[in-house]
This record gives sequence, structure tokens and C-alpha cells, in this order.
Amino acid sequence: MHGGNSNAYTSFDQTVYISTISPEGHDRVLELEADRLSHLVLSADNLAREKKVVTEELRLRMENNPGARMQTAVLKAVFGDHPYSHAPGGTKATVMAADLDLVKRFYEGYYHPANMHLVIVGPVSGPETLAKVEHLYADLDKTHLEPPALTAFADHTFPERVTAKEDLPPIKITGQVYWGPRESDPDYAAWTMMTSMLTSGSVNPLQRVLVNEEKQALEAILIPGDLQAGSVLAFGSVSLALRRTPKAFRVLDHAVKGLGTRSWLSADNLESTRKRLLYDDLKAQYIASEIAENIGQSYARTGDAKRGLAGRAPMLESVTLEQVEAAWKTWILDVEPMQVMLKKGKAQAVEADAAIDGGAQ
Repeated sequence: MHGGNSNAYTSFDQTVYISTISPEGHDRVLELEADRLSHLVLSADNLAREKKVVTEELRLRMENNPGARMQTAVLKAVFGDHPYSHAPGGTKATVMAADLDLVKRFYEGYYHPANMHLVIVGPVSGPETLAKVEHLYADLDKTHLEPPALTAFADHTFPERVTAKEDLPPIKITGQVYWGPRESDPDYAAWTMMTSMLTSGSVNPLQRVLVNEEKQALEAILIPGDLQAGSVLAFGSVSLALRRTPKAFRVLDHAVKGLGTRSWLSADNLESTRKRLLYDDLKAQYIASEIAENIGQSYARTGDAKRGLAGRAPMLESVTLEQVEAAWKTWILDVEPMQVMLKKGKAQAVEADAAIDGGAQ
């Protein structure tokens, strides 16, 4: 009747429900969201149907996708006993193991106003909307569970080296993982600019060095991540399986350490990257769903909702090349990364050696 659309997703840190609707229909959306928290129909038939849907999606997206299987194996290897070792979508085994009692306990324990952030963006009356929200949500009659505490990367002990096996083509993937700052850390702005500069070109600088120039790899991987527990930056090299492991790590480490002298770390790249990020940030300020998500993310990570409303512009405009260079030295050059080896073989438990603390030393 009011048009609009709704969507949802689950990431490592949260499940997000997004509804975009005309202003006159937002009261009804609030009622439906409150109903979702208190009257969701959970039955054996519903659970069985949903299991079929989810396991079929996993079969298509994971089992039949070598890249996705590699990603899952790497997650388990890198994060070990940290909660992020579990892919948000789960596995067929975990989905099939979920019984009705488990699902009900999770829903009744965690789907509660105390565990959520409700963000409304649009031309609505603030006082009237707040009164409506308090009426709908304040008296939900059920106890709730606190989400488990999430250990920051800087406070977590990771293995120094991990080796995992997966049903891969005859290749070997060598990786180095660096743990970065959280959003509340003073270095976060420089880190964000640094990782954006590294990935701003059509060919990432590691690819240019390892594959195009030195011919030392079939493919080079550069993956930044931004999570509630902290940031992460992974460098990877894909080589033939016959390459000896020590040499594979030496080649990758030499290439990563040498990136600091490359053209990506320049004033020109800083300014072009800044313009691109500010342009993306400006566009987001005109999309209600993105504004709402930015506010919710910022409040969840830093406790500061206004930071999300302002966007990233205040943070990005002041970053200097010297700060980016300092972040590269502090978080990359001056630390020992986690080494990750993924090779062909029957999937098995991850082998871990020694231990290192996450974050800059």
C-alpha cells in the first residue's frame, strides 16, 4: 500500500534489517518490527523448510565454489578460537544440527530491544516517533541474554603460523595477516586511508610486483577488512604446489616489505583516493538506508551516533601522507605478521605453531 522494500543481512558482527518506505508508512513498519521481536512463529515445519532453503544456498554458494571453500578454510585457519572463525552463513552441518529448541532459545534470548539499535532516518516527527517506539518496544515481556564479549584483536593471541588443507587445484596459497586498529583508535583514520590507497588502482601493487614484474606468483591477493574487533589486512600469493614453503613465505614477505617504496604511497594517490572516498561519502548522505546503517554501525563500535551521522568526511579530510607512512611502519613494517599456508589436500583440523599478539607491538 505504501510501496518501499525491505532487506536483511548477517555479517560477522550483527544482523541488520533494513526497510525503506514512504514517511506515511513508517508507523506500520515500526509495528511489524516490534512484532518480529515478540511474536515470530517458530515451528518444526517452518524450521524444516528454512533448513532446506539455507542448505541449498550453501551448496550453490560454498560447496560448488572453490573460491568460497578456500575463504572458509582461511577464516578457520586465521581466526582459530576467535568468534570470527565461524562464517556468518554457517555450514550445512551447523544448519542441520539446529533443532527447534535451540532456535527458540536463541530467538527468545537475543531478539530483544536491549540487544539492538533502532535507527530511523527521514521526514518524521522526532518526539512522536520516539513515543511510538517506547510504546511498542518498552514492555516486551521476555528476559534476554547479553551477547558474548568480543575480544579485540589487540587483546587476542593468534598463532604465529597456521597451515590448512582444502580440496583445491594443484596450487599453494601463502598469506601474511596484519592486525590493525579499531574504529576508536587514533590510528584508524590513517589506516583506513592506507588500505584504501593500496586498493584504489585497477591492479593492486602486490599484483604488480609479484606477478607482473618479478614473475614469482600466479596471482596476488590484497584484502582489507574492517570489523568490530579491529581491522585486518591480508596479503597473499598463489603459486604452484611444488614451491617449497620457506621460499614461498620469503618471496611474499620481501614483496610486502618493499611496497613502502612503491608509487601507491604518494601524495598524488593520497589526494585521488581522498576525493573518491569523500565522493562516496557524500553520495551516502542522500540515501536514507545508508545514513541509518552508518549511524548504527558507529554507535555499536564507538558509542558515538553523531560520528555516523557526520559520515567519514571529518576523519578523511585531515589525514596526511606522513600519517599514512607512519601507519604503514607501525602496523606493517614493525610487526611480525601471522603466516598462513593453504594447500591442496583433504580438509582437516588447522595446524598452528607458536603464538603472537594481535595489533601493533
